[in-house]
Amino acid sequence: MKILLAIMIVFVLFQASPLVDPAHGEKGGGQPLPSEQQEEPDYAKWGKLAVEKVRERYPEAKVVDYLHVGREELGEGKASETFKLWLRGEEREFGVIVTITFEKATDDVIEIEYEETDR
Repeated sequence: MKILLAIMIVFVLFQASPLVDPAHGEKGGGQPLPSEQQEEPDYAKWGKLAVEKVRERYPEAKVVDYLHVGREELGEGKASETFKLWLRGEEREFGVIVTITFEKATDDVIEIEYEETDR
């Protein structure tokens, strides 16, 4: 009798709970709630530009990895974002450190520097 009572209690509790997945806001999956969606980081647009420019500069190589190294505030309304991209070509693998200097108020690019590295 105790087993039957325990099964009934579990069944009632199970039915009362809608089985909402708190990570997705609905039963069994779906899209994350808007408050849980990650925002694109500030440096993302500069990272896209770095990848685009490296692909233009090294069309024979494929970009296989990407790292945001960091931002440097340069004063006078300027800043730079630095990225390290890892490329794989037919003959070698190598890194390219890309530094994009820009006007913070307008996002106008001032300079893009490239430095190859073997690690």
